[in-house]
Amino acid sequence: MRNLLFRLALVLLFFSENLFSQKNIEMQFSSYSITAPTSLKGSVDAESFPLIMGKQNVLKNKNGKERFGIFGKENAKAGSSATLFEILDASSNEVVKKISLDDYFGKENDNWKLLRTEKLSNDKVRNIFQAKNGNTSFTLICDVEIKTDSHLPTGKSLSLSLSVEFASARIVKTKFYGAVKGLFGTKENAVWIMSNDSSSKVNPAIVCSVIRASSIENDARRKTFVATTDDVQVEAGETTTIFSLIVTGTSVEFQEHTQKQTENLVQYFTSKKVLPEIIAVTKANKLSTISGDTILYSIVYHNIGTDGATDVNLNNSIPNGTVYIDESAGGNGSSLTVTRETLSDATNRVSSITWNYKDAIMPGDERIAFFKVRVL
Repeated sequence: MRNLLFRLALVLLFFSENLFSQKNIEMQFSSYSITAPTSLKGSVDAESFPLIMGKQNVLKNKNGKERFGIFGKENAKAGSSATLFEILDASSNEVVKKISLDDYFGKENDNWKLLRTEKLSNDKVRNIFQAKNGNTSFTLICDVEIKTDSHLPTGKSLSLSLSVEFASARIVKTKFYGAVKGLFGTKENAVWIMSNDSSSKVNPAIVCSVIRASSIENDARRKTFVATTDDVQVEAGETTTIFSLIVTGTSVEFQEHTQKQTENLVQYFTSKKVLPEIIAVTKANKLSTISGDTILYSIVYHNIGTDGATDVNLNNSIPNGTVYIDESAGGNGSSLTVTRETLSDATNRVSSITWNYKDAIMPGDERIAFFKVRVL
């Protein structure tokens, strides 16, 4: 089931309207994808090209509401030249290097050179830059990759990290400037961003964690935030990671449960607390019925928590005014128990069905159960 809902691939996309090629690391969910571009050739349109973007698979309109995420600019006037990252000397608070959206995506200048791009695997791309600021010269490595994490909906996460190598030892910290499209909020080291496409019944969310963030300040009016990391000791000649962003998203396709799953993911990122949470969504194949009609009920059980649920018993009562059709129940990967009761007229009928799942239902996974009834 997980393989049907999620796929992880390195894809090459072409955007003819901007006349350059774009490479992405992508996580595909059932109704949307989360994409992290790793390189752009040509000028960067900060309004259109993201650092982290969620995009619904079915485009219901042309006004851009289907795209949401972190678009890496401070304001509309600054555009792609706006600061995306600042590397600061922790002792003096002086700026060692400012990195714009243009810089990040490989647009070169006298103080910024893209040395090479390495495809380390289908799920990992590395860009290596040579940076200068006055008399300071150093190497910066940007990795975008898919990592394994069984507590997240895909069983994996998308990771963006910056590492540096200086000729001499120093202590640095990093500021990350993000501009958001969509509804968003912050808590401790986490940022969540939800699609605000009012034309869609599905409102997925992206949830991000800035590793070792000392603070995240947000401006709800301008839809921006600034994340500042803890101080990091960089030894001379050693490659040291100074910034890491971990990204996941919601997997449930029902708007009323998206917010709860978002809260669970934020809690995991902020406190590492893990807990399974099973919710059920029931659907009937008929909205109106008459006596004698057959109704097929489908129950989709989702784990919107952050830990696997094992040996799960899921019970569903037979609706009033109906009678269960024998041997019509089933469910993927389950054994089932039918409970009967004797009514006042001595009729023996099925009152409920229990599905037992021995194998773990992992975060983001779902199980589908079904049964048929006849309307009395």
